[in-house]
Amino acid sequence: MADQERLDAVEIKVTLSGLAADRAITVLALDGTGERRRVYFCEDRRVADPATLRLLDARIILRIRRTPDGDDATVKLRECFRDQLAPPPWLDIVKDGKHKFRVEQDWAGDRKVLAASLVAPRDLDRLDDVLAHRATPRALFSDRHRQFLADCAGSVVDLDALTVLGPVQVRKWDTVTWSGFEVDAERWVVDPLDFLELSIRVEPDRAVAAQAGFEAALRDAGLGGDPVQETKTRLVLRRLAEDGPAF
Repeated sequence: MADQERLDAVEIKVTLSGLAADRAITVLALDGTGERRRVYFCEDRRVADPATLRLLDARIILRIRRTPDGDDATVKLRECFRDQLAPPPWLDIVKDGKHKFRVEQDWAGDRKVLAASLVAPRDLDRLDDVLAHRATPRALFSDRHRQFLADCAGSVVDLDALTVLGPVQVRKWDTVTWSGFEVDAERWVVDPLDFLELSIRVEPDRAVAAQAGFEAALRDAGLGGDPVQETKTRLVLRRLAEDGPAF
């Protein structure tokens, strides 16, 4: 039986925009343009108000990512609570076939939340079929994804009724060593939004010191981060909802 207090890692994030994002690319010596990706989200848009994001408000994120190596789908609960993950076998899973399950805390400034995610590769034609109306968004998610939602989400999700939003144009750089930290960098663009997220993933017992040191190093380099560290997912989803579906 897995420890009920399982925590695989803490991911510490800082978001930069505008000139600060451009400066960070230079300061961290991020080579080239990065790996280009396209990211889509599924949302429940059966509401008249475009500002309403039913799944996100229920702390459910459904993401599809297209990379040069193929597509993958993620079901993430953020913020989640430990009792949501109690149904077997979730806290016992690290890897289940092609599925990877992770329990982490996301830290951005003073915001610290628990997140659980289940990620698996998906065939390229699944997203193509959904975007072309040959299938519903249910096709994007595996039986294991659907079981995770049913067991742990705390809300009923009608996958057939969801809308695909996107794409977000993403550039992902290989992890770089900077100022003693192993830093991941992703730039997300959906006009007029343009963010660079810098993150480090550390063991939980190192997280407090690592966050203080990472943020101090960024400040010393003139990269203090945006004053409001709202998640890029919420900011981007609000923008995508204004534009409507991806198809």
